[in-house]
Amino acid sequence: MINDLLSFIDNLIPEINSLLYADDLVLWSNGSDIAKLESTLNSALVTLANWSLENDSKVSPDKTNFELFTLSTRKHNINLVYNNNAILRTDYLGISLDYRLTWTKHIAKVVENATSRLLKRIAGVKWGSSQSVLASTFTSYIRPVIDYGSELLVTASDTVHYHSWTLFKIKHLEDLSLNHLETYCYYSTAD
Repeated sequence: MINDLLSFIDNLIPEINSLLYADDLVLWSNGSDIAKLESTLNSALVTLANWSLENDSKVSPDKTNFELFTLSTRKHNINLVYNNNAILRTDYLGISLDYRLTWTKHIAKVVENATSRLLKRIAGVKWGSSQSVLASTFTSYIRPVIDYGSELLVTASDTVHYHSWTLFKIKHLEDLSLNHLETYCYYSTAD
């Protein structure tokens, strides 16, 4: 049933591209006229709402969001609406996107999430887990946060690479975690 939606939208609005991942639907269009893109996407959202009504399916407005990618230096005020609900800009599959694809939002989020998972949470100065448990925890619990979406960072702009510390924060965070591993393992076995 949901797979029919893709062909339904493609047939009615050929300017719209669509992709389905599990129950996540992505609609996108490209061009240089932002106003036309906004109109096309709003038409696609009306089509989606009509299809959902006809097929007794629900789309959660709270989980419906968008992002605009442009090389323009101007801020664009895009208004997309689904069933009289304004759609907000947000992340996609856990990747924080920004309109210039600099990845600074994503890197900041990775650093924040991984920092909250640091091994110091499970190892104290005078107590703690063994080195093998801490190493396993780092590999299975912290490293995935650092690695998720890291392939995208190669496309970060030279400005981000050169002027921002954010890319270095990930490496520093990994080093910090491994240093905590060594320090806490030493203190936990020294007594």
